[in-house]
Amino acid sequence: MSTVVRRVRGRDREAGAGTVLLVGVVAALVLLAAFVGVLGGTVSARGAAQGAADLAALSAAGADMSGVQEPCSLADEVARRNGGTVAECLAEGDGIYTVAVTVGAPVGRTASARARAGPASAAEAR
Repeated sequence: MSTVVRRVRGRDREAGAGTVLLVGVVAALVLLAAFVGVLGGTVSARGAAQGAADLAALSAAGADMSGVQEPCSLADEVARRNGGTVAECLAEGDGIYTVAVTVGAPVGRTASARARAGPASAAEAR
């Protein structure tokens, strides 16, 4: 018994189309994962900047009350230890300090935050 094999010409053109489609889907998923990673890193950097700004402002106000150290230099040290850089340290009077901090974020960007701290008695007077 002999077997005759016939080729169907229509299918030859579609051979490998599934592989190309799969490569496209995988590439899209990789790009989406990279985007989500950068977005997550940016949100995390914003939180780190806010935490560093809060701590720096509190330390500046505390240093002003205790008189042990210059408030803005202490704020700079605290921000640096928390991965940030003080962009601005402003003494508003009555022991109130506003501190702006920047932190590095993914893809060469920066995240910034501002915090204000001082004694409760100064806040009640305003």
